[in-house]
Amino acid sequence: MPSGAQYWYRQIVATCRHRFAYCSTLAVYICNATTHSIESIISGHEGTITCIEWNQLDENMLASASAENQLYIWNIEQESATLCLTLTSYAVSLQWSQTDANTLLLLLATGTLSRVCTKT
Repeated sequence: MPSGAQYWYRQIVATCRHRFAYCSTLAVYICNATTHSIESIISGHEGTITCIEWNQLDENMLASASAENQLYIWNIEQESATLCLTLTSYAVSLQWSQTDANTLLLLLATGTLSRVCTKT
């Protein structure tokens, strides 16, 4: 891997069926799970990425959150953000719903659990 993964946050690696992702401080690296080669690098955060999570119901969607209280929903095929939200605190954990591809649960650093609808 050309860039080292940052280690001070725990949820900085995510997987789906054919890909995996990991993040350095400001970028998310999308890799092919078979060849381990990088397919793309997505970036947009201005603060350290605190967590990422792959949508298991829609493998084209990846969520990332960062220390500047931003949440991004990424379209992996287009390598672009489809949604950017400012949170009240930074997220320490993300979890997609297992039954609704447009629902994301967030645990904020304040201890607040939030639900976000990502349908645009």
